[in-house]
Amino acid sequence: MKKIFTLLIITISLNSFGQVKYSNNYLLLRFIQRYDHSNKRDYFVINAEAGCDSAKEVYSLVYYNNSRSVVNTNDVYSYNKKDTSGVLFNYFLSPTEGINYMSKKGWTLNGIFTEVFGGTDYVISSPVFCFVKN
Repeated sequence: MKKIFTLLIITISLNSFGQVKYSNNYLLLRFIQRYDHSNKRDYFVINAEAGCDSAKEVYSLVYYNNSRSVVNTNDVYSYNKKDTSGVLFNYFLSPTEGINYMSKKGWTLNGIFTEVFGGTDYVISSPVFCFVKN
């Protein structure tokens, strides 16, 4: 009886403490192309789906005001800022720059799928990026 009880305690202990459980967080995002009137160039914004508690660095990106008369400060762009730990504009010169930003924040690209939508006269497809963070 004592051996069975000891074996039962060891089994419960191994199952409770011996296994490490990882919780992955997934985030779907799209890159939307916009036009910067003041700098006369295209840029991309990260459009991330809501619902991921670990995506604060994405949700906290500041939206750039692309009106003709507005001057945005130039110290919060990912492309010219070495340290991306502070506040940044949601302004990327290319989707590659946005993917690198996600990588620096600990996200791994898990997959890309094509989202297709449209009507009877047209079909539009765009990539959706699936990122994962442990």
